Amino acid sequence: MKTKLIVLLIFSCLITFAREPNKIETAPTVSVQTPPPAIADEDAPMAFSDIKPMFTGGQEALNDYLRKNLVYPQKAIDDGIEGTVIVRFVVNKKGKITNVEIKKSVSPELDKEAMRVVSSMPAWIPGMNDNKSVSVYFLQPIRFRLGD
Repeated sequence: MKTKLIVLLIFSCLITFAREPNKIETAPTVSVQTPPPAIADEDAPMAFSDIKPMFTGGQEALNDYLRKNLVYPQKAIDDGIEGTVIVRFVVNKKGKITNVEIKKSVSPELDKEAMRVVSSMPAWIPGMNDNKSVSVYFLQPIRFRLGD
């Protein structure tokens, strides 16, 4: 029994080493078409920038602008509606406000007024990356609060 096992072991070694040396068997190759890499759109808005866009005159000037130009809708006053509308918009490379949309709604009346006042803002100082103006998303909360 041991002899048969030894003969079988020697036979399998001979078969293994009898193959052509340096020949490597490989799996067949498959050609896969991959799409070309996407080219970044330079005008596409960015979520972040090295220098954030800024309302001309800074945050205090923005707050003053909102206080002076925001008109509380009469229906919202009558219905006692108050709250904070979150508006998202793009400050493009030239500082112009575009793509205004509501991210957090309070009521149709307050949402409409928030969109109106943001859409009518004067040009901002655009965001910057590597000393170049870039389009950047901006979130602005607009609080509507009824007096006592």
